[in-house]
Amino acid sequence: MKKLLSINTIFAFLLLLVSSCDSAGPWADYEPPQIYKPVIYSVAPAESVQGSTVTITGFNFKDVISVMIGSTEATEYTLDSIASKITVTVPVNAAVGAQPIALTNGDGTTVASFTVLKKPVPVDVTLKVMSFGISNSKANLEEVEALIRKYNPDLVALREIDSYNTRTDPAIDQGKVIADKLGMNYLFASGWPYRGGEYGPSLLSRFPIKEKFGPTLLPGATTRPLGYATVEVVEGFDLMFVAVQMEDGSATNRNRDQPLQAQRLLEILGTTQLPVIMGGNFYFDSQTAPHMQTLYSQFTPGCLGCTLTFPANAPAFVVDHIMFREGLGVKMEVVSYTVGSEEDVLNNKKPVISEIRITRK
Repeated sequence: MKKLLSINTIFAFLLLLVSSCDSAGPWADYEPPQIYKPVIYSVAPAESVQGSTVTITGFNFKDVISVMIGSTEATEYTLDSIASKITVTVPVNAAVGAQPIALTNGDGTTVASFTVLKKPVPVDVTLKVMSFGISNSKANLEEVEALIRKYNPDLVALREIDSYNTRTDPAIDQGKVIADKLGMNYLFASGWPYRGGEYGPSLLSRFPIKEKFGPTLLPGATTRPLGYATVEVVEGFDLMFVAVQMEDGSATNRNRDQPLQAQRLLEILGTTQLPVIMGGNFYFDSQTAPHMQTLYSQFTPGCLGCTLTFPANAPAFVVDHIMFREGLGVKMEVVSYTVGSEEDVLNNKKPVISEIRITRK
């Protein structure tokens, strides 16, 4: 009997509890507070330069009273008709770097990630670029120096350099000797150890070299060297300059290795958004060669229907070649492309010289 009463008591209590929920109680008139602070879905682009416009998408934008980018207030902004999109101008004095965007109204503030980039310096320059091989121990360094002075280039991809090896002179790096005499900056990219020293291409620059890379070896039965550097053309404007030596042995070796080397080259240079100028030995008899088509998928050749350059006394191949790739916001165009004259032949090789105009607004 006691057990039955206990069950009935519990049942009655549950009925009382349910009925109390249906009747007016202390929570009958409760309404949760309505919060209408801004909600941000996206900021596009996620990074942009000072003075550019950025679009913020979301809702509850109608009563926004301030837009902050980092600690700087953005006073120039417009709201669309349904209060779901704000177009804001990044202040020209906004601090560079990670600067969150904050929207504030009467109900609160919402923050989204954003990065301010420094406004790029306008650029309009024409660079002269030169590429040729000096034939290591056969080179007369005074003649090489004179040839470079003749054309007065800004950038030189100089190949076939002996560096402190016994084939030429264990006391000198040929490229450095030439660079020092010309008053140019210098990078050597070792292809492989050779006779107690090294052998590979060099690059020379009239501009300061900010960062050096290499040597990087391209794949093949005989690996081939790549050197590249960031050069500061004018304050606030850098480009990547590249000197490369691709497989130039037998047809069998070229057909096997050059496509691999071209693909690897694009992978290495794909990590930069800087404009790139590249010179060196690409060794081809037709611009339809597979490795050249791979390179041209991203790079613009300095010439079309290029003049054959090697050997100089009976040309059958293009050895030295110059090409470029535009960078973010940068336009590039060929002004001129020249193969050296008969007077310029050194060790049966002719140099190539190209003028390239570079502009950025």
